Order: sequence, then structure tokens, then C-alpha cells
Amino acid sequence: MIKPKFEDFVQGFQSFKHGTTVTEMVFSFLYSVGNQTIHLRFDKLKTDLLPQHEIITMLNSMKEFVADYDGYSTALKFEHMNSENKLLKQEIEQKRIDYLANIFVTGFHVSGTDNQNIKITYKKIAKDHKITGHATQGINTQEETFGFEQKLERTISDLIKEIYAYVYEGKHSDSDQSELEIWQGKYEVVPEVEETADA
Repeated sequence: MIKPKFEDFVQGFQSFKHGTTVTEMVFSFLYSVGNQTIHLRFDKLKTDLLPQHEIITMLNSMKEFVADYDGYSTALKFEHMNSENKLLKQEIEQKRIDYLANIFVTGFHVSGTDNQNIKITYKKIAKDHKITGHATQGINTQEETFGFEQKLERTISDLIKEIYAYVYEGKHSDSDQSELEIWQGKYEVVPEVEETADA
């Protein structure tokens, strides 16, 4: 496999997704053969090698962004968290904790100039233990709509560095699937049809 310069990999990076049995990445980059520059694109590079712990940790940290996006922080805090009603505050916070416990970030998609438009893909576990796929709409990191855009941009930047090490430097997990709670077998995975946030 041709190893691109890290800068070229970042420039052409498109998406990363960790599934039940395989990890998928989409990226493209320029490379030279003699005097010619060729554009090489991997539509879906698939591997059954588990991502390293750093990737899993960063994906898990993005649950907070999904919760904010879905309104369990932004809207509810805006409406109620300044209230004097302590019981209401506790109820809202418990809902947020329950929500976070039942979602798992599986990947992301980047687009736009300098990868400034980010879509987060994630799974939700329903009360009947069925898992369905979801995705946020594009989050523009050049804006401050949700308040976490800069942190999200840094997380994605760090993730792409780790993914480069995963693809080209043999940095894989030395543990089993148990790092990902979602894949421990107690849930039914519904055939995947990614939903948008407004679905």
C-alpha cells in the first residue's frame, strides 16, 4: 500500500466508521509516479483489525457533542437549568445521563474546505435493546451554533492523526471487542439505515 504524506492524507480524508465486524475509511490523496501526479482514491478501505484504544476513547468523547446536538444539553439547559427548581434540574440531568448511556459514536464524515463540515454517526439503543443508526446533520466548525465546535474540530484532527497511524503504521488494538460495549452481544442490531437528525 502506498503511504501518502500525512498532510495529503488529512487533505483527502473523508470518513471513518467502526462497525460490528469491520472498520471502514474513505480517503483519497495525490501521489507521484515519475513525472506524473496521480489521484488515488480508496472508496472503502475495510479492515477487521480493531482500532487502537485512542480512537475508541476519542469516539466515546464525542457522545457529549451528540447529546448537545440533540438538545439534551443546549435546549434543556437554556430553558430550565437557571430555574430555582432543584428537582427539575436533577430530572433533566438524569435524562441526559440516561441518554449518554444509550448512544455510541461509531464514526464521522468530513467535508468542505479544510474539513470544516463534520457529521457524526452514532447508534442509539432503544428500551427493547434494538440498535438503530443515526447521524447528525453537518456541523460547521467555523460557527458557534452549539458551543462545542472548536473542541469537535480538535477531536477530529486528533482522530485523523490516530487513523493515519492505524492505516499506515500498524497501530492496532491488542485487546478484544469488549472495548466497545455496544458489541458485547446483548443488543439486537437493526439493519443499518442511517437516519438524519430530523428523522
